[in-house]
Amino acid sequence: MKLTTTLNRLRAAGACETRYAHLLRALGGTSFDHDAPINLLTILEHNGVDDVEWTLESTACLEAKATAKKAYREATAPAKKAYQETMVTAWKAYREAKATALKAYQEATAPAWKAYGEAKATALKAYEEAKATALKAYEEATTPAWKAYGEAKATALKIILS
Repeated sequence: MKLTTTLNRLRAAGACETRYAHLLRALGGTSFDHDAPINLLTILEHNGVDDVEWTLESTACLEAKATAKKAYREATAPAKKAYQETMVTAWKAYREAKATALKAYQEATAPAWKAYGEAKATALKAYEEAKATALKAYEEATTPAWKAYGEAKATALKIILS
């Protein structure tokens, strides 16, 4: 089965700009006739499987697209199924290994986190005590001046308003 498309059909179907430009260069550049048939094997050779799959799924094919898509799906179905089965098994193994590693990490770091929490609590307590002492000293130092300032304002107002 010979499937073809054209550069104009690829462009109209919304082909990726960078992949389109890559194919255009492979075909000889802008002088290549944009309405000339391009065998999908040529696209496979220059742009790879993903671009041919996209072409089959898009509106870019000229003829026998439905037949080609069906044949492609039938031909790739066993490999896709095997991949999916392998993926499920491998993903399960990955999750189990990750869980084991996480447990080991948590067990290894637990003492350090406990020590960190204790040290942090001790340091926070010392900070709170120092802050309270400093605030008390501040209030003791500023209270007489604040009181005197308030009395001076009251005296000034009495003088101004009398």
